[in-house]
Amino acid sequence: MNRISIIGGGNVAWHLSQIISKTKELQLVQIMNRSIKSIESFQKFGEITDNFNKIKPTDVFIISVSDQAIAEVSAKLPKDILQVHTSGSVSMEVLQGNRKGVFYPLQTFNKNSAVNFTDVPILLESNTKRDETFLFSIAQLLSQNVSFVSSENRLKIHIAAVFANNFVNHLNYLAFNFLAKNKLNPKLLLPLIQETASKLQEVNPYDAQTGPAKRNDVSSINTHLINLQDLKLESIYKTLTQSIIETYEEKL
Repeated sequence: MNRISIIGGGNVAWHLSQIISKTKELQLVQIMNRSIKSIESFQKFGEITDNFNKIKPTDVFIISVSDQAIAEVSAKLPKDILQVHTSGSVSMEVLQGNRKGVFYPLQTFNKNSAVNFTDVPILLESNTKRDETFLFSIAQLLSQNVSFVSSENRLKIHIAAVFANNFVNHLNYLAFNFLAKNKLNPKLLLPLIQETASKLQEVNPYDAQTGPAKRNDVSSINTHLINLQDLKLESIYKTLTQSIIETYEEKL
């Protein structure tokens, strides 16, 4: 049975602790964090500690902390045990151990929202073939979508993920907020949001695009800008509209 210890108390650490604790072929040895209070809820998954001097024997440390803290945490761990981090944008070279790697689940995580880990892409990297094989064997127990990706390409994937998830989510926030300020129900947008996402299973984003910007419908665009009555929203609207127009202008 492969032994795993997790370091961190955030959303990714929570979901990894949950799924690993439920996987019979894996043993979750410890969950460590500098603040014991912030991981009290993790006790249902396994033993918790804030004392790095009480580290128990394990096969791998999964470091799931902020990007800025990865190197600091890594330096506190035994150098001869495999260390991996879960960041999408940080090179594995920041790790201080002799055996190092990356175990990056490409998904948005929230402690209050369930995730089907079977569908989550897990992107792996390691500095030895032996540990590549080891990480692959663990990842395959959690997901059906596992692949090896270099730090350089993982960074590019992470950038794309920021556009696809973080930016889109922020735009949804702005849309919800705009309707709420105008005393309209933001949930009216939910079927549209769901259809937009599900459509991508069959149609690529370029072909799925609709709306006034794609048609270069200047009249509708100007009407929208007049009615926004918010300089920040106007700026975002103009930037995105111009990008869409330029993307499809050869077909207009």
